[in-house]
Amino acid sequence: MIADREPLMRAIAEARAGGARLESLQGNSAVIVRGRPPTHTAHFLLTIVSLGIWGPMWVAWELFGGERRELLSLSESGEVARRNVRKWTWWTGVAILVALGMIPVMLAIWKYG
Repeated sequence: MIADREPLMRAIAEARAGGARLESLQGNSAVIVRGRPPTHTAHFLLTIVSLGIWGPMWVAWELFGGERRELLSLSESGEVARRNVRKWTWWTGVAILVALGMIPVMLAIWKYG
């Protein structure tokens, strides 16, 4: 572990100044988060009430919107490396399964009116 974590602390401070929040800090690495999590209960209810029409929107929001995580790692040379990371939750699976399950329903409605 590098004794001088100043570059990492500076990168964290810059991210927090830009609206990110610190999720974890362990050793020479940190995870920062931007954005806010989707309200899965509301998306689930909208999908049910709309007979599945909202399902693809929920999946799109889960995959492309919401929170963005970035791993900051301090190298041996003192440089901060950045890498985007994805945190999958069980709601991600629920959103995808609900949306996929609603495809036959939507096709039947489209075909038979």
